[in-house]
Formats: sequence, structure tokens, C-alpha cells
Amino acid sequence: MLLKDHKNLNIILKLIDSSKFNEVKEELLLIKDQCINDFAFYDLLAQICEKIGDIDSAIENYSISLKLNSKFYQSKFNLAVIYYKKKELDKSEELFQSLINEYKKDYNSYYNLGIIKFEKHNYFDAINFLNKAISINNFFYAAYHQLGVVYEAQGDFISAISNYQKAIELDTKGYALSYNNLGNIYLALKEYDKARLCFKNALKFKGKKSSNIDDKNIKFTSTLISVSHFLDDNTDYRKKFLQRYRNNISLVNKNLINNYSYNNNIIRLGFLSNGFRKYPTGYFLLDFIKKLNEKNCFKLHAFSNSTYNDEYTIKLKSNFTIWNDVQFLNNEQLINLIRDQEINILIDMQGHTYDNRIEIFANKPAPVQISWAAYLSSTGIPEIDYILGDKYVTPIENQCNYVEKIWNLPNIWCVLSTSDINNIFVSPESPVNKNGFITFGCFNNVKKINDLLIKSWSKILVNVPQSKLYIKSDQFIKLEFIKTFKNKFISKGVRENQLIFENSTPREDLLKCYNKVDIALDTFPYSGGTTNFELSFMCVPLITMKGNNFISRCGISINENLEMQDLIANDFNEYEKIAINLAKDLNKINFIKSKLVKNSRNSSLFNIDKFSKDFTQAINDMWTFFLKQNR
Repeated sequence: MLLKDHKNLNIILKLIDSSKFNEVKEELLLIKDQCINDFAFYDLLAQICEKIGDIDSAIENYSISLKLNSKFYQSKFNLAVIYYKKKELDKSEELFQSLINEYKKDYNSYYNLGIIKFEKHNYFDAINFLNKAISINNFFYAAYHQLGVVYEAQGDFISAISNYQKAIELDTKGYALSYNNLGNIYLALKEYDKARLCFKNALKFKGKKSSNIDDKNIKFTSTLISVSHFLDDNTDYRKKFLQRYRNNISLVNKNLINNYSYNNNIIRLGFLSNGFRKYPTGYFLLDFIKKLNEKNCFKLHAFSNSTYNDEYTIKLKSNFTIWNDVQFLNNEQLINLIRDQEINILIDMQGHTYDNRIEIFANKPAPVQISWAAYLSSTGIPEIDYILGDKYVTPIENQCNYVEKIWNLPNIWCVLSTSDINNIFVSPESPVNKNGFITFGCFNNVKKINDLLIKSWSKILVNVPQSKLYIKSDQFIKLEFIKTFKNKFISKGVRENQLIFENSTPREDLLKCYNKVDIALDTFPYSGGTTNFELSFMCVPLITMKGNNFISRCGISINENLEMQDLIANDFNEYEKIAINLAKDLNKINFIKSKLVKNSRNSSLFNIDKFSKDFTQAINDMWTFFLKQNR
């Protein structure tokens, strides 16, 4: 029997209209034996399984549908999409390729092949497939957007801007992702007014890419909050967007969420992140999680919001009690998973960074919730109880800038793992002794280098005429961008031979390059985080400046913990004065270098034992306080 002829079809259709998908699945399974040869039945069952998050069953049923009818477009397309989401790109590519072989005008499959080729870093084929999609449907704004993504990845900002603008032009309601990415390009080009306008336009989006307007809006509000730290140190400006973000979160229905259940005998500590890999979060967690596991004070649960799996992931997995891959779970499923595992304290390690899940914290999936390490600012979510800092990055008098309560660790807010980089050679001498000139350096993301910094650094270089400025960042690929960036310095009196710009390199090679730097210059208002830890590990002195919030105060904490208070400035004038005077005092440079070589390894920046003790005490105190408040 075919499903379309079955007497229960009307019941099934009514349940689908009411979004009662679990009941639909039950009805379909009841009649499965009667529809065993109907490819459309298995396609519908697969779609229902997909809607309720049963991806394995969806794959199984789409596959059966295709065995019964190998040319059924819908099953083949949907299965290809699932494989793409699971990052099984070869399987997905094979299915989409089959579709364009059968349907020559299938612009959607050409488009998806373009995305897959892009993710495989085959940019040439990606561009060809996307252009083919556009040649079939020249109103296909999503293909123009994806072309922009490919060109942006290649560093061809002119072509990227053109395609993003075309996508926006074709979608009269405003294609938010294009506005967002266009804003990021303008940030990289230091065109801040254009960048800000693009991000604000993204927030106005009410277009056809959105199945849930509020959900999409919070994603772009989150992006705006994140990038605002590159633009200024104005916490009041940011607060209104944080408030808008929280107000627009669509909470999961409480009736769909399991009740709290937690064990008082041992604390179950959850970490939610997409960074359990060779990535800044992984660099901080690698030795720390191992130490926590050895101490056996907590049950450690990872909630990994990523499909990445590298050597860091493998090492981290071995030290968690339970590992959960959650990228494909919706908010309801993720919240219930956290509650089912009886998490006492849940730590967010993404904040408003890319691809975050921070909105789930508004539903309070765990009794106690913390923001820590990956996003160094207020999340704007009052249901997050604490932000973990220290007296330098989050002084208590700054509490007004946070909806979370400040909880300061006694030494430093974080610790860098060193087991993976201990073998890297650290020069015992400053390179000026060999070169005969001072080399200033900055290996931060070039997006953190704004016009005010360029003006300040130019003053330093002009006043130390034999000095050089060495910048490494992955944006230094295209000659056009490098030329534009150099001209910003040259227009302020810096000679071209004073400037060294290099593309970023693998981490180990990048760390070795610090042996070429005499003095590191911190960025402002977005201070270096991981970068400042790494250059301190390589014993390079850092000149930094005080700001008003966590992100602009990281360098202060690092220098205070290294006893380098003399290198902390209160404003740009003092920043420039410290840099110029230090560059002219060879004896002092050599003294600081020898002091860092001697003492940095024993500092709080790299002391896993000390940090894990401080962290463990904080977690225990938070839980004790929670129990007292909830007797």
C-alpha cells in the first residue's frame, strides 16, 4: 500500500500541522509494514526523524527511500544536506554531484557543491560551481553571498564586497549575513563607520532566511556585541545591545524542560565550548583539565559545540568524565541533556564569539552558571551568575559594567598550558644585541589595530628612527591589503623599511618568531589575550595600557603577575613615552629580558598547580554559597 492511499493519512497530516512530530513518528511506525515498498513513506519518516533530532534514523530512512527509487530528488537532496551538516563532505558531495548529473538546471545542488568545495579549501571549483548556480538563476542572492565568502577567504576583498552587495541588492528585505560579513571586511580595512552601519543593518533583518525572526536577530546582535570591542572602550554603548540581546531571547517552554536534579556528594562541572581543539580555548584547557581530572575533585563534563577533532580534542577527551557532541542539538535538547547529566555548575566558554550557544543560559540549565576565559566581557545574561576574573581585569569597582557578579581569583583569571610548547627555544638575549636596532612587535589579530594605535605606533617609530615594527597576522595575504596598511604608517612619517608585515604561520613557528622581537606592543581597546600569554612565555616584555573593561585590561593582569608594572600605561601619551624611553635604554631592555627568562615560568601565568587550586576553591565556594541560599 502507498502512504497516499492509507486511511490514517489525514490523522498524520493533522499531527504534522500541529507540529506533534513525535506522535507522527509513532503513527508512521504503526503502519510501516503496510508501506514497505513506498519510497515516499520512508522519505516522510526520515523528515520526521530529522525534525525530532533522530539523525541516524533519518539517514537510514532516506537511504531506504533511495533504494526503492534511486532518482527520488527530495530524499537524495535531504540526505546530502544531512551528510553536509555531519561534516561527511565526501558523501554529501557524491549525492549533490549525482543530482546535477540527473538535473542539469539544479542550481541548488550547484550552490551546495560550491559550499562543499569551499570547505575543502578548493576555492577554484567553489567559484565555478557558484557561478554555475548564478548562470541558471541570476536572482540567487545566496549564491552571490557565498561567492563573497570564498573571495573573502582568499583575501580578495574587492570581489567579496561586490558579491555581498549584489546579494543585498537582490534580497530587497536585506540579507543579514551579507551585511554581517561586509561589516567584517570593513573592520579589516579600518573603515569603521561603514562597518558599524553594516552591523546595524544586519540587526534590522526580517528576511526569508529566517524561520524564527527573534532567534536570527539575537545571532546578529551577538555579532555586533562581539565586534564592538574592536571599535571602542565604551561600556555604556555596549550595554544597550546587551539588553536588546537578552530581551530578544526566545526561552524554551518550561513544560518541555526536565527538572533540576543534582548530586551533593560531588560537583558535576560542565564546560560548553566550540574550542576543544587546537585553538585558544584548547591552549588554556589542555594542562588544566588534566590537572583537574588528576585531583578528582569534580566530575568533568564536556559539551562540545563543534565537529572539529584534532590531537588536542583527543587529549582533552581523555580527561573528561563524560564527553558530549552537541552541535546538532537544538536548545531544548541541549538544555535537557545538561539537566539529565545533573550538572551542578555550567561554564560557558564562548560568550558572544562565533557560533555560540549562549542563549541557552537564559533558561538556567544548571543551578550555577559561569562565564569564563573565552569571552572577556559581560554576556548581558543575568541568569549567568558569575564572571570569573581577577583584581586587575575585573576590579570590584567595575561591577556596574556586568550583569554577572564578579568572582575574582586570587592571582590571575586564566592559565596557559605549556606541555605542548615546552620544547620551543627561547632566546636568552634580546635581538637588539645582534641586530643593532630595536624591533617592536605585535602578533595580535590585525582587526585589533585601529587608527589610534597606528598613530601612536607611528610616533614611537619616528622617535626611534632606527627601529622596526614587526606585525604577523593572517590578513597579510594580499599585496593590496598590505600596501593599504603600510600607507597608513607612511602617511604619518614612518619609513617603509621600518615595517615588517608577515602572514600568520602555524603556532609553533609563530612562537619562535618572538625571538626576533625586543618589545611587544599591546593593542587597545582590544588587548591581547592568548597572544599576551604566549609572548610572555617567550619572555618578550609587553607595553600595555589600562582600559575600562575586562578585554582592555588583560595586559595589566599579565604584567602585574610578571612584576612588570613599569610597562603599564594610563593613556596613549604614557604608552608612547614608555616605549620610546625603553627602546633607547639597552641596559634596561637586557635587564628585563633576563628577569623574564629567569622568572616567567614560575609566574601565575603558567602555574597549573596554583591555578587549579584557586579555581577548585572558587567552584567549591560558589556551590556552598548556592546551597546556603537554597536550603
